[in-house]
Amino acid sequence: MKDHNTKMEGLTLKFFISATLLVFVNGFEIDVHTEDQQVIDGRSFEVSCHVTGGIIENHDWKHCVWTREADQASCTFTYLKPDDGDWMVDKNCTAPLADISFSGDDPTDKNTLCGLNIDSADTLDNGIWECRIEQCQTNGNPFGQDGCREVDGVGSYVNALMNVEVKSICEIIYP
Repeated sequence: MKDHNTKMEGLTLKFFISATLLVFVNGFEIDVHTEDQQVIDGRSFEVSCHVTGGIIENHDWKHCVWTREADQASCTFTYLKPDDGDWMVDKNCTAPLADISFSGDDPTDKNTLCGLNIDSADTLDNGIWECRIEQCQTNGNPFGQDGCREVDGVGSYVNALMNVEVKSICEIIYP
């Protein structure tokens, strides 16, 4: 009976250690994103995604890509540090989304929120929006808390989808 109890204690300890490591190591994910929404044609709206990670992971994102399903227009935001400055978010959008603005954290502090503001909703904004986010690679610290490598992300993305329904004011008042 003693052998059986010792084996069970060993298995229990192995399970506990494995579960604890999963929490510490895994976990870079989009934990919150904008819910599906209705927007009045011509009015502004925002979509955003927030990421989190395991305790020993880097929680910052490196690349954040927004794609509008209707025309596959996209914006890529990149977290970078120019040689002569502080951390910043660089915006690179296809022509149909050139006038959007970035919405997120102060990049000199942290980089866990990525969103965009659209000043005037139109019919192309109606439909699915996707955010795809790549985690930063760390600068070598095994606990991931020393920032983001200046060039590379980890190479894999997490994503979330949200639906934006653009309606005329009449459709909202008189459904």
